[in-house]
Order: sequence, then C-alpha cells, then structure tokens
Amino acid sequence: MLTDLLDALLVDARNLTDPINIVVVSDHGMASTSRERLIYLDEIIDMSLIEHTDGWPLYGLRPFSNVNITALYETLLSETLAHQAKGKKHWDVYLRDENMPARWHVSNNNRIAPLWVVPETGYAIVP
Repeated sequence: MLTDLLDALLVDARNLTDPINIVVVSDHGMASTSRERLIYLDEIIDMSLIEHTDGWPLYGLRPFSNVNITALYETLLSETLAHQAKGKKHWDVYLRDENMPARWHVSNNNRIAPLWVVPETGYAIVP
C-alpha cells in the first residue's frame, strides 16, 4: 500500500513531491503474558483512591484530586524496590512531571496521567 501511495504522489503530472510529507506510524507491539506475570495493582495500593486509569498493559493512574499523589508514588516505588531486592523487579513507576523518561516526550502535559506503572515486557498491570 505504501508503494502505491508513493508512486501516486511522485507522478510528475501531480507535482506533489515537495508539498507533502509522508509520516509512517504504527501501533504498539504485543507480547505474550500469563497469570504468573500479572501485577495486581490493588494488592499494592488502595484503588478507591484512583478516579481513572489509562492504558494497558501499563497503567496511568489519575487519583482523585484530594489524594496525595506523592504518597501513592512512594508506596509503588517502595514495592518495586522491595521486589528488586529479591531479584523480582518487574515494573517501574514514574511521576509524569518528575522522572518520566525524556525519550517518551510526555512530561508537563495534563493529557498524560500524573502517575505511571510500567511493567517489563511480558508482564501486565491489572486492578
């Protein structure tokens, strides 16, 4: 399909070689998981504090406005560090405007949930 599109745009009679930019994007890939590789979020934090979640298999957490997001972050971070100490760390936790990886380009944007739990490939976060 891309070949057909590019061939049609590059035809001299259309003169569309300069004014058009072609940007190819894709959806995310998928990885197999199993019940043994599920991270049960409700066993780590009180989900009644969360108004809305974004995404899957990673989770963006949008707590209610009266909830201390720093305390939620610290609870999640403490749990992941405890798992890491046992050699079983399977997720990372990020605050959108504090320590999100720069390569994701999602800091300081209210459209992005303020707190993220990001599993290793093959693991999934579930409530």
